[in-house]
Amino acid sequence: MKIKIDKTQLNTLLRLQNFLMLNHNNGIVVLKEIKYKKIIENYGWKNRKEREVYYLIGGYMNGYNNEGHFLGTHGDGVLEYYLNFRNFDIMRNNFLNFQTQLKAFGFNIKKIEEPIS
Repeated sequence: MKIKIDKTQLNTLLRLQNFLMLNHNNGIVVLKEIKYKKIIENYGWKNRKEREVYYLIGGYMNGYNNEGHFLGTHGDGVLEYYLNFRNFDIMRNNFLNFQTQLKAFGFNIKKIEEPIS
């Protein structure tokens, strides 16, 4: 995978890494890791200038269904779909709104610690 992204998209992905987000099917998605490459490109015809260009070269997300069961790790294809057709900020705000609604009824969301084996 090699997708050209701009600086604001990269900053959004880095900021929302490891945060819970609510997708369009009310499933929880966690962006676990992204890999990107920064390249300096020359542009311009007469006066050559340089600019930074960012490419997303990999990453993965964990997905959970609306019953809380782990669906699996989504690779490059799903991440590319979310980049093209979904807004990560809206997904994060959807989760925060859901969390606020639960708090209104007295519920809290807590992370369950992994069992020690």
